[in-house]
Amino acid sequence: MIAGIVVALVIGFWPVHANVFGDATYSCGSGFVHSTHDWNVDSAAFEFQRSGADTATGLPASICPDKVESRRDLALLVLAFGLAIGLLSTLFFDRARERNFGSTMFANRRRAAVRPPMPVRRPQPEDTSTP
Repeated sequence: MIAGIVVALVIGFWPVHANVFGDATYSCGSGFVHSTHDWNVDSAAFEFQRSGADTATGLPASICPDKVESRRDLALLVLAFGLAIGLLSTLFFDRARERNFGSTMFANRRRAAVRPPMPVRRPQPEDTSTP
């Protein structure tokens, strides 16, 4: 279960890159941390930087949402499966334990009965012979 959570977090926070007009290695952010404002600002800046030899298919505002949301959905799917498998395994594979209520409910009472009595401190007689 913990491994599934760690894998989901790695997938969700891993940076996503896209091939956009003007920048072949544009960073869209990650599945969990991204900014649509940056995509819109960068799309306006890259709009007129198209070249004939460019293999890009679009601008950041049109390409990044699909890439980022698919990465986020994959991370959430892995997280859900990891949690489901972990919870089901704890329900079905947990060994049955012997019920022993006496050791938990009456532990203090039994301990008190076993203890020996406390020694009684007797007062020392005062010596009146010294001046």
